[in-house]
Amino acid sequence: WNPHSKSTSKHINEANQARLIQKLETAGILFLEGIGIDPLGAWPGEPSILALGVARKEAVQLGKTFGQNAIIWVGKEGVPELIACREIEAEITSNIKGSDG
Repeated sequence: WNPHSKSTSKHINEANQARLIQKLETAGILFLEGIGIDPLGAWPGEPSILALGVARKEAVQLGKTFGQNAIIWVGKEGVPELIACREIEAEITSNIKGSDG
């Protein structure tokens, strides 16, 4: 939902979620649906997916495909890892160089 943290209409978010679910089902990937909730309440809760048995590289690619800033991936060691899906630093540098001040 809300690619690149930009508020997106419910209709578009639901269509994207359906595309993700279809992609996972077609690939035979088991998944669980959930809800991500901001503990501070600044951002509304939104549906999320826990995909099981997905390789790190494939998980990152799915995140990129669906416009996510980052994903959480857990390997065999069971340690959650926050992985950026887009070049946030490059964007910041580009914005600074492109500004007038």
